[in-house]
Amino acid sequence: MKPGRFLKIEGRVKLLPISFYINLQSNVYHWPPPVVAFHLGPRFSNKSENISRATIVRCAWYDGAWSPEERSCIDTEFLPGKAFRLAIACEEDAYEVYLNGKYLLDFKYHMRPEVVDTVYIQGEVKLRW
Repeated sequence: MKPGRFLKIEGRVKLLPISFYINLQSNVYHWPPPVVAFHLGPRFSNKSENISRATIVRCAWYDGAWSPEERSCIDTEFLPGKAFRLAIACEEDAYEVYLNGKYLLDFKYHMRPEVVDTVYIQGEVKLRW
């Protein structure tokens, strides 16, 4: 990754989700732990009246620890069983995240984005190839 580039991810949130996450990281291995330049983790409400509300967690892993979490509890288009289009743009000083073509949030760099060579996705999401 470098400024001016972006990543597109298309998928569907599974039914009854708890969470999923997307890591932009330095390698494919789990041990030793890779440098994670950007961790994006939607966490879902289990209350039926707040089905569109998610807590979006952002942080980075480097020097053996997680950075302080940034959290936003917002209404999103991440909905159980619904498809989504996510874009992560690598800008001059931050990653900008767009969901279904609309700006969602950003995350200031904790390290140069050029360290990213792997996208790791896990949790209650089904990707579209």
